Amino acid sequence: MKTNSNKIYKGLVFGGCSFTWGQGLYYYSNLDTLKEPPPDAYNRSLLTDAHLKFAETLRFPRLVANHFNTFEVCMLQNGGSEDTTFCFLDKIFNQIGGQEHLSTNTFSFDEIEYVIIQTSQPNRNPIIFNIDGVEHQFRTYDPHNKDLFYKWLIEIEKISFQDCFIAHVKKYFYKLKDKMQFLESKGIKTLILNWEIEYLPYFKEDEFMMERYITKEISFPPVPPLEVSPSYNYEKEAIEILIFMKYM
Repeated sequence: MKTNSNKIYKGLVFGGCSFTWGQGLYYYSNLDTLKEPPPDAYNRSLLTDAHLKFAETLRFPRLVANHFNTFEVCMLQNGGSEDTTFCFLDKIFNQIGGQEHLSTNTFSFDEIEYVIIQTSQPNRNPIIFNIDGVEHQFRTYDPHNKDLFYKWLIEIEKISFQDCFIAHVKKYFYKLKDKMQFLESKGIKTLILNWEIEYLPYFKEDEFMMERYITKEISFPPVPPLEVSPSYNYEKEAIEILIFMKYM
């Protein structure tokens, strides 16, 4: 059964880290059950289901979806990396099983209009290296495998950390491009919202990615203090970010 309208309302998928998930937005609810820490920290045990549901009403994926009278799809997990986003996308499009911490939903490619990816910090993605046929992972903020990594870097590869990290960033830029090209081959449009300077040089050199890069310069209204009621125009902010650039 269908309505008399010919309009098809496909969904919008948003991949990203805590910015996309909406960390801290629950503080605008003014609920009596709110507890510290402040908005720049996260402790799931301090949040109730009501806090999380309220945050969903203000995060920009919901505001953009509301503008287009459709539905949004976001990760269940707060935070992540490019690898997390890739896993989330594979999960919701039924390319892999499990991963219920990222989503419990699945969609066909023809049910989604756009995938919007927000980049995270490149150092959240693991540097993969191999010693004596054994694969290892290293992240700059994680002491695990630190000694092995520097042995590989200095004694085996004989390169600087800077050169290694540049190659790492470039690798993930092209992994992003590969994922976006795959989605577009399935009929889904893609956009990318980048806030990390490490990726910028590669956007400038890549026509495909620049055409999908959200570049519009905008003037943001001041972020309201938490004691102000949520009458702040969140929709204007979200729409300016994602819509009046390349969206339509």
